Amino acid sequence: MAFDYWTLILVLLGLVSGFMNSEIDPVRRMILLIAAIGLPVVAKQLNATPVVRGYVSSITDIIVIAISGIVIFNFIMVIVDSRLVKNLASAIFFWVIVHPVNLIFRMAI
Repeated sequence: MAFDYWTLILVLLGLVSGFMNSEIDPVRRMILLIAAIGLPVVAKQLNATPVVRGYVSSITDIIVIAISGIVIFNFIMVIVDSRLVKNLASAIFFWVIVHPVNLIFRMAI
């Protein structure tokens, strides 16, 4: 009986790897993205070879699943670190916390 949660474990290991080695350089992030997209295409082309068909496909699928976890975490970190999110968070902080407090103090005076 096969263990059904291998893909989930590989994605989680990829997320942990992306957390431990978050890429700051955009070129390295792009290389990981191209690898995550390109390896399944290579594996599909290698399926035409009858001798290594199943082996190469399964090995590249496993590698792609782990790389996709790294790519997902790096994508999340880019979104979190972007200026848009920081500006939006500061605007929300101002309108939700600072502005009502100022109004309360003005009404109290």
